[in-house]
Amino acid sequence: MNGARPSRNGTNASAAPFATPGRLGDAAVGFIAAVVAASLAASVLLAIDPALADGAAGLVVPSLAMWLGFIGAPVLVSRRRGTGRLSIDFGFSTRWRDVVVGIPLGVATQMLVLPAVYFVIGLAVDTSDLSNPAKETIGRGSGLSLAAVLLVIGIGAPVAEELFFRGLFQRAAQARFGGWQGWLLVAAVFGASHLQPLQFPGLFVAGLLFGALAWRAGRLGPAIFAHVGFNTVAAIVLLWGPG
Repeated sequence: MNGARPSRNGTNASAAPFATPGRLGDAAVGFIAAVVAASLAASVLLAIDPALADGAAGLVVPSLAMWLGFIGAPVLVSRRRGTGRLSIDFGFSTRWRDVVVGIPLGVATQMLVLPAVYFVIGLAVDTSDLSNPAKETIGRGSGLSLAAVLLVIGIGAPVAEELFFRGLFQRAAQARFGGWQGWLLVAAVFGASHLQPLQFPGLFVAGLLFGALAWRAGRLGPAIFAHVGFNTVAAIVLLWGPG
């Protein structure tokens, strides 16, 4: 998507589309840290009061803990081996035009592309339970707690996940395996990381979109806003849509 250009280690850009201080090991450690932190946070909530784990706190608190890994790993790598600036090391920057490009693409993917994908899948597999996990998530709150859930889904998750998956992980994977291979790998891991087998095809498609936007732009802004549009429109449809 970008013209070939030398990276820091002298390889061609077809192997390393963007110079990065990140490595696959950094992504692995960050991911494990995120999962462990989220699991510990959920366990603490459950021990304190099972009702907390079933409510909005059961989403918000583990999400905040997970972001310690997703955000912490790029920050530590940037400080230890990079410039100390996420915008330079991992493309963590936005521009106003990213809103105009990203949000419509995210909405279109959620509303047009995914229904087509699941129409085809539905010819062979029962997809009637597809939206149940998302409904359970959205149904955790009301009032201020619902606002917190929506902020996590619509803002927090896109920022943290794009910094980790497309900023740290995708750049490291593309540097190691090549542009297309790294792009496909990270989209697959992104989809699988949500631990919802029926939702994997849709999340994989979304990961391809976010990864392509980050790859093409050389920064995360378009991917972040596409992710915002993708998540937010899904939440709106589940809350106020038909059925």
